[in-house]
Amino acid sequence: MRNKKIIILLLSAFICLAFVNIHHYTVKYIYDGDTILLFNGDKVRYIGIDAPEIDYKNGINEYMALQSRNMNANLVYNRDIYLEFDIEKRDRYGRLLAYAFHQNGDMVNNALLKHGLAWIMAIPPNLKHFSVFLESQRHAISEKLGLWQKHAVNTEISYTGNRQSYRFHRPGCPFEKAISPQNHIRFKTVRDAFWNGFSPCRECLSKKELFPPH
Repeated sequence: MRNKKIIILLLSAFICLAFVNIHHYTVKYIYDGDTILLFNGDKVRYIGIDAPEIDYKNGINEYMALQSRNMNANLVYNRDIYLEFDIEKRDRYGRLLAYAFHQNGDMVNNALLKHGLAWIMAIPPNLKHFSVFLESQRHAISEKLGLWQKHAVNTEISYTGNRQSYRFHRPGCPFEKAISPQNHIRFKTVRDAFWNGFSPCRECLSKKELFPPH
Protein backbone atom coordinates (compact mmCIF):
# COMPACT_ATOMS: atom_id res chain seq x y z
CA MET A 1 0.00 0.00 0.00
CA ARG A 2 2.82 2.35 0.91
CA ASN A 3 4.58 1.65 -2.39
CA LYS A 4 1.37 2.40 -4.26
CA LYS A 5 1.07 5.81 -2.56
CA ILE A 6 4.68 6.61 -3.40
CA ILE A 7 4.09 5.74 -7.06
CA ILE A 8 0.98 7.93 -7.17
CA LEU A 9 2.88 10.85 -5.60
CA LEU A 10 5.73 10.45 -8.07
CA LEU A 11 3.33 10.36 -11.02
CA SER A 12 1.55 13.47 -9.75
CA ALA A 13 4.86 15.30 -9.36
CA PHE A 14 5.92 14.29 -12.86
CA ILE A 15 2.65 15.56 -14.36
CA CYS A 16 2.98 18.86 -12.49
CA LEU A 17 6.55 19.33 -13.68
CA ALA A 18 5.50 18.64 -17.26
CA PHE A 19 3.21 21.70 -17.14
CA VAL A 20 5.45 24.01 -15.14
CA ASN A 21 7.10 25.34 -18.29
CA ILE A 22 3.87 25.85 -20.27
CA HIS A 23 1.97 29.15 -20.09
CA HIS A 24 -1.29 30.48 -21.57
CA TYR A 25 -1.44 33.71 -23.65
CA THR A 26 -3.54 35.52 -26.29
CA VAL A 27 -2.08 36.75 -29.60
CA LYS A 28 -2.61 40.38 -30.61
CA TYR A 29 -0.52 40.78 -33.79
CA ILE A 30 1.40 38.72 -36.36
CA TYR A 31 4.65 40.21 -37.67
CA ASP A 32 5.66 37.33 -39.95
CA GLY A 33 5.98 33.56 -39.87
CA ASP A 34 8.11 33.38 -36.75
CA THR A 35 7.29 36.46 -34.63
CA ILE A 36 4.09 37.48 -32.84
CA LEU A 37 2.90 40.05 -30.29
CA LEU A 38 0.90 39.07 -27.22
CA PHE A 39 -1.82 41.18 -25.61
CA ASN A 40 0.39 41.52 -22.54
CA GLY A 41 2.93 43.44 -24.68
CA ASP A 42 5.52 40.69 -25.04
CA LYS A 43 6.98 40.02 -28.47
CA VAL A 44 7.56 36.30 -29.06
CA ARG A 45 10.13 34.74 -31.38
CA TYR A 46 9.45 31.10 -32.20
CA ILE A 47 12.31 28.85 -31.13
CA GLY A 48 14.15 26.75 -33.68
CA ILE A 49 12.80 28.18 -36.94
CA ASP A 50 13.45 31.04 -39.33
CA ALA A 51 10.69 32.30 -41.62
CA PRO A 52 11.02 34.49 -44.72
CA GLU A 53 11.19 38.19 -43.90
CA ILE A 54 8.50 40.74 -44.80
CA ASP A 55 9.84 44.09 -45.95
CA TYR A 56 7.23 46.49 -44.56
CA LYS A 57 9.18 49.54 -45.72
CA ASN A 58 9.94 48.73 -49.36
CA GLY A 59 7.56 45.86 -50.05
CA ILE A 60 10.29 43.56 -51.40
CA ASN A 61 9.46 40.44 -49.44
CA GLU A 62 11.49 37.26 -49.31
CA TYR A 63 10.19 34.21 -51.12
CA MET A 64 7.05 32.77 -49.42
CA ALA A 65 7.06 35.50 -46.74
CA LEU A 66 3.36 36.34 -47.04
CA GLN A 67 2.33 32.68 -47.16
CA SER A 68 4.34 32.04 -44.01
CA ARG A 69 2.79 34.97 -42.16
CA ASN A 70 -0.70 33.98 -43.33
CA MET A 71 -0.34 30.44 -42.04
CA ASN A 72 0.93 31.74 -38.72
CA ALA A 73 -2.02 34.13 -38.54
CA ASN A 74 -4.53 31.39 -39.36
CA LEU A 75 -3.16 29.32 -36.51
CA VAL A 76 -2.76 31.89 -33.74
CA TYR A 77 -4.12 35.39 -34.51
CA ASN A 78 -6.51 36.61 -31.81
CA ARG A 79 -6.49 33.13 -30.31
CA ASP A 80 -5.49 31.72 -26.99
CA ILE A 81 -2.26 29.76 -27.31
CA TYR A 82 0.15 27.95 -25.03
CA LEU A 83 3.84 28.79 -24.92
CA GLU A 84 6.51 26.32 -23.89
CA PHE A 85 9.94 27.63 -22.97
CA ASP A 86 13.37 26.06 -23.27
CA ILE A 87 16.61 26.76 -21.42
CA GLU A 88 17.04 30.39 -22.57
CA LYS A 89 13.77 32.29 -22.22
CA ARG A 90 14.63 35.62 -23.90
CA ASP A 91 16.93 36.75 -26.69
CA ARG A 92 19.22 39.78 -26.76
CA TYR A 93 16.34 41.94 -28.04
CA GLY A 94 14.18 41.07 -25.03
CA ARG A 95 11.79 38.87 -27.02
CA LEU A 96 10.33 35.75 -25.43
CA LEU A 97 11.70 32.58 -27.02
CA ALA A 98 9.04 29.90 -27.16
CA TYR A 99 7.37 26.92 -28.77
CA ALA A 100 3.80 28.00 -29.53
CA PHE A 101 0.95 25.53 -29.33
CA HIS A 102 -2.46 25.84 -30.97
CA GLN A 103 -5.52 25.05 -28.85
CA ASN A 104 -5.71 21.62 -30.49
CA GLY A 105 -2.22 20.79 -29.22
CA ASP A 106 -0.34 21.21 -32.51
CA MET A 107 2.97 23.07 -32.29
CA VAL A 108 2.97 26.11 -34.59
CA ASN A 109 6.76 26.13 -35.02
CA ASN A 110 6.63 22.56 -36.30
CA ALA A 111 3.58 23.13 -38.51
CA LEU A 112 5.38 25.91 -40.37
CA LEU A 113 8.37 23.61 -40.96
CA LYS A 114 6.15 20.74 -42.06
CA HIS A 115 4.51 22.95 -44.71
CA GLY A 116 7.83 24.35 -45.91
CA LEU A 117 7.04 27.89 -44.75
CA ALA A 118 10.09 28.16 -42.48
CA TRP A 119 13.35 26.34 -42.05
CA ILE A 120 15.24 25.15 -39.02
CA MET A 121 17.38 27.71 -37.26
CA ALA A 122 18.85 25.87 -34.31
CA ILE A 123 20.35 28.04 -31.59
CA PRO A 124 21.91 26.12 -28.70
CA PRO A 125 21.01 25.53 -25.92
CA ASN A 126 17.34 25.70 -27.03
CA LEU A 127 17.29 22.37 -28.86
CA LYS A 128 14.49 20.53 -27.06
CA HIS A 129 12.50 19.70 -30.22
CA PHE A 130 15.32 19.64 -32.78
CA SER A 131 14.80 16.00 -33.80
CA VAL A 132 11.07 16.60 -34.39
CA PHE A 133 11.83 19.73 -36.41
CA LEU A 134 14.38 17.88 -38.52
CA GLU A 135 11.87 15.17 -39.41
CA SER A 136 9.31 17.81 -40.45
CA GLN A 137 11.80 19.77 -42.54
CA ARG A 138 12.95 16.64 -44.35
CA HIS A 139 9.32 15.83 -45.11
CA ALA A 140 8.78 19.30 -46.61
CA ILE A 141 11.98 19.05 -48.66
CA SER A 142 11.10 15.58 -49.96
CA GLU A 143 7.55 16.64 -50.88
CA LYS A 144 8.72 19.99 -52.33
CA LEU A 145 6.36 22.01 -50.14
CA GLY A 146 6.44 25.78 -49.67
CA LEU A 147 9.97 27.13 -49.97
CA TRP A 148 11.14 23.80 -51.29
CA GLN A 149 8.99 24.07 -54.44
CA LYS A 150 12.07 25.71 -55.95
CA HIS A 151 15.60 24.44 -55.63
CA ALA A 152 17.87 26.39 -53.31
CA VAL A 153 20.57 28.08 -55.38
CA ASN A 154 24.11 26.74 -55.03
CA THR A 155 26.52 29.64 -55.40
CA GLU A 156 29.62 27.65 -54.35
CA ILE A 157 31.09 24.22 -55.10
CA SER A 158 30.70 23.29 -51.42
CA TYR A 159 29.77 24.73 -48.04
CA THR A 160 31.18 24.33 -44.54
CA GLY A 161 29.01 23.64 -41.52
CA ASN A 162 29.73 24.16 -37.85
CA ARG A 163 28.40 21.30 -35.71
CA GLN A 164 28.39 23.56 -32.66
CA SER A 165 26.43 26.50 -34.07
CA TYR A 166 24.37 24.61 -36.72
CA ARG A 167 25.31 27.24 -39.33
CA PHE A 168 26.79 26.68 -42.77
CA HIS A 169 29.10 29.09 -44.59
CA ARG A 170 30.49 29.82 -48.01
CA PRO A 171 34.25 29.29 -48.46
CA GLY A 172 36.27 32.23 -47.21
CA CYS A 173 33.71 33.45 -44.68
CA PRO A 174 35.56 34.63 -41.52
CA PHE A 175 33.25 32.44 -39.42
CA GLU A 176 34.04 29.44 -41.64
CA LYS A 177 37.75 29.94 -41.04
CA ALA A 178 37.21 30.00 -37.27
CA ILE A 179 35.49 26.60 -37.08
CA SER A 180 37.47 24.14 -34.98
CA PRO A 181 38.35 20.82 -36.72
CA GLN A 182 36.08 18.72 -34.50
CA ASN A 183 33.07 20.88 -35.40
CA HIS A 184 33.83 21.00 -39.12
CA ILE A 185 31.42 19.33 -41.60
CA ARG A 186 31.35 19.66 -45.39
CA PHE A 187 28.19 19.91 -47.52
CA LYS A 188 28.22 19.58 -51.30
CA THR A 189 25.00 21.55 -51.74
CA VAL A 190 22.74 23.97 -49.90
CA ARG A 191 20.07 21.24 -49.87
CA ASP A 192 22.46 18.89 -48.03
CA ALA A 193 22.98 21.53 -45.35
CA PHE A 194 19.26 22.11 -44.87
CA TRP A 195 18.62 18.36 -44.89
CA ASN A 196 20.89 18.06 -41.86
CA GLY A 197 19.25 20.92 -39.98
CA PHE A 198 21.84 23.62 -40.64
CA SER A 199 20.86 27.18 -41.52
CA PRO A 200 22.80 29.77 -43.57
CA CYS A 201 25.24 32.20 -42.00
CA ARG A 202 23.65 35.62 -42.28
CA GLU A 203 27.02 37.26 -42.77
CA CYS A 204 27.91 35.40 -45.96
CA LEU A 205 24.69 33.86 -47.32
CA SER A 206 21.45 35.82 -47.73
CA LYS A 207 18.05 34.16 -48.00
CA LYS A 208 17.30 36.22 -51.10
CA GLU A 209 20.43 34.78 -52.66
CA LEU A 210 19.49 31.18 -51.81
CA PHE A 211 15.79 31.60 -52.64
CA PRO A 212 15.45 34.53 -55.08
CA PRO A 213 11.92 36.04 -55.02
CA HIS A 214 9.77 35.67 -58.12
